[in-house]
This record gives sequence, structure tokens and C-alpha cells, in this order.
Amino acid sequence: MWYPRIHELDAVPLPEDQNVFFLWLPKCAGTSIRDHMSHFFFDNFGHYNNDADVPRTPFVHSLQYATCYHSHLPSLIETDFIQESWIEGAFIFTFVRNPWDRMVSLYHYLIRMKYPLPDTFEGFIERVVASDYLRPCKLNLLGYYQANRLTDWLKPRGIWLPHFIGKVENLSADWEVLSTILGIKHLPMSHRNKSEHGPYQDYYTTRTRLLVAKHFAEEIDIFGYTFN
Repeated sequence: MWYPRIHELDAVPLPEDQNVFFLWLPKCAGTSIRDHMSHFFFDNFGHYNNDADVPRTPFVHSLQYATCYHSHLPSLIETDFIQESWIEGAFIFTFVRNPWDRMVSLYHYLIRMKYPLPDTFEGFIERVVASDYLRPCKLNLLGYYQANRLTDWLKPRGIWLPHFIGKVENLSADWEVLSTILGIKHLPMSHRNKSEHGPYQDYYTTRTRLLVAKHFAEEIDIFGYTFN
């Protein structure tokens, strides 16, 4: 199925004055990408945490490059955290991840953050697919919020927001394409906040594997993911 991508042979640098927004999705290498962008764009790159627990930092519209922690773009625009005039015409990119892998990563992250969880991974997956938690919005809360389907961020009203979607599983090659587009030197990207655990497949039973397959069916189909 089609989704927004740019082939390496079609990658050309953006106009020098074009704004760029990194659509930061949970557990999709966002910290690594943010730090890498900071290395190149310095004070011309704004990265904001619009969580309820931190001051409401207004978006600095004089900057050319920006991201917001776990960005839900429509909510940021509706609350004037990002002005529509800034995002109009901006190049928007993001990265996605295999949902079976992403749920294992989220599970370990929440354990590390001492977030209250069920006693077993199976119980965690049951809670995820029950969807009894906050939908994507301006507030980015620690917890099950991060388990929302990625399509809720990527096409909230049925229309794709990004112009380029890369895959965490193909991070190096996809970032090389983005380096050309952003007009920066391609350098290897270090992986920050990497979970320490075995193969994600080992965490699943047949039942939990199928629960994830059904719950995240749309993004599995769109991005061509498989359990293996």
C-alpha cells in the first residue's frame, strides 16, 4: 500500500528558506533523530516538550527547524502552539516502527520509568488493545498514551501529514535520503534510549501476536510489516 516516501534517486535539497518539522512519534527513534538534528542546526532548531508537567513554552516561529515531543500536529495548531502560517509549506517527515517491536520497547520503557503495569507482558498487551486511554492530543502523557496507533498521528483526518515516512528498521538508509533533502552531511546516527531486551518475537504467544495484528492492522498493512 502507498505511503509518503521519496526514493533516493528523487531526493533533492529543499529550498534554503523552507521550514522543516520532524513529526516525533513515540518509540520510533525520536530522541536519536532530535539529537542528530541539533548537531547540524544548533540554535535554528527548536525542540519542545508540550507535556502538562512543564511550562507551556511558546513555539518560536523565527526558527526554521522544529519538533515537539510526541507531536499531534492538529492539536498543536488548534491551540496555537504552532502557527498555521509556519507549518503551511513546511517539509514534514517522520519515522515508524513495527508495532510488535514497538510494544515490547514501550513495555520496557514504562518499566524503567516505574509506571504501574500489569504483572505480565500479556496483561500489558490486553490493556493496549482495550484502548482505554487518552487519544493523541496536545498533552503527551507518560503511559499507555504512547501505545496509540501511529496512523492516529500520521493521518488524523484521513489525509497524510508527512511528506516522507522512514522506518526505524531502515534508519541509516532512510536518514541518508533525508540528509540529501535537508542539505546536510550524512553521518551515522547513534541510537539513544535503546531498550535492553531479547528479540521481540520471544515476548509473544500466539494469542498476543494475533491481538497486536488485529489492533494495528491498518499500519501493518500500509507499511508492510510482518511478525518476523
